[in-house]
Amino acid sequence: MHRTRVLAALLTVAISTPIAVAAVGAGASVPRAATQPSIVPCVGHAVARPASFTLACGDGNWYLTGLSWVRWSSSVGIARGVDHLNDCTPYCAAGTFHTTSTVVVFSDPVTSRGVRVFSVVSVLDSSRLPGSSGATTVEAWQIVPSGG
Repeated sequence: MHRTRVLAALLTVAISTPIAVAAVGAGASVPRAATQPSIVPCVGHAVARPASFTLACGDGNWYLTGLSWVRWSSSVGIARGVDHLNDCTPYCAAGTFHTTSTVVVFSDPVTSRGVRVFSVVSVLDSSRLPGSSGATTVEAWQIVPSGG
């Protein structure tokens, strides 16, 4: 519960406070010596400010697109985008993808395999997705590969 309040407060401040972001292309590879954290995708090397991100690496049934970065710092990456989630009804191959606008927060940077990466992803405002109770929620997942 405390983490939810902290993320909500962080999000409010981050969205309402414009900042300058260094010019690194969306989805650009990050050099190993970079001081700013990056994000570990399902496949490939760590990247900074990707335009999309797959949350369900095993089957691709949950992913984010159109990520527009509001903040990118040494402690947090925050973006607005579109959430795509398969309802897997009656099963995933025959399911329907549902979309909604969302805010995603990458946080808790750590060093993994010599690269500074965000270790947690939190997805906010999934209230219109299948299986939701209708309330805006914050859900967080560890995203650092094992063996870090």
